[in-house]
Amino acid sequence: MRSQPIKQFVLMTLGGYLAVGLLGCQPTHPPPIGYYTSDPYNFQAVKTVTFIGLDANEILKPQISEMTVALFKAIQARKLFKFDLIPVDDDLCKDLALENRGAFTIEQLGLMRQVLGTDAVLFGRIENYQPFPRMQLGLTLRLLDLKNGKLLWGVDHTWDTADQGLEYRIQSYYYDELRSGYGPIEWRLALVSPKAFFRFVAYETAETLPTKEITEETKIDRQRKVTRNTWRIFKETVEKL
Repeated sequence: MRSQPIKQFVLMTLGGYLAVGLLGCQPTHPPPIGYYTSDPYNFQAVKTVTFIGLDANEILKPQISEMTVALFKAIQARKLFKFDLIPVDDDLCKDLALENRGAFTIEQLGLMRQVLGTDAVLFGRIENYQPFPRMQLGLTLRLLDLKNGKLLWGVDHTWDTADQGLEYRIQSYYYDELRSGYGPIEWRLALVSPKAFFRFVAYETAETLPTKEITEETKIDRQRKVTRNTWRIFKETVEKL
């Protein structure tokens, strides 16, 4: 008779450990990577963005095309703005002298806006990449507002599969985002396949952008704040009369 309570206690204890373990593996939103984003309200005026593709040194050139396409698809899926892609070796980029991606003058920003017909540009670079002995990729991105040169969003991070936390996030990505079409251990594909790894990196990168819902809520909040301030000023003025 006494074995029943003991059995229940053991089951409850094991269940508790399992719950903690599962919670510990849950991904955080946005992902824990190095990024910066300005006030979501600033994205309201950005209707079109042109991605100038990725840059890299000569050794890393072969990875540019696949990573550029993966990023383009992931960011486009956020549906924040109209998103276009121009390869870095396009004649248009050469005419604008975009090889130098340092600080731009107001005149250069204005010329880019006129020639590209866009509100903002996204620049990026593959800083480092190694497939062996473990998958690793370093990436930097900058989204610049062409009206004022302000940084709207940026990423500077290195993904390294030696990090166990990254493995947990890859598992969650396969289970929660890709779901069907993959077996129980096929998340490990991203640990050895550059193409699968690039898609995961692109997904996490895009997840750091504000959602369309947040930018719209921020706009409404701003309008409410302006209304409250206007009413407060009016009330104070009337009280002084």
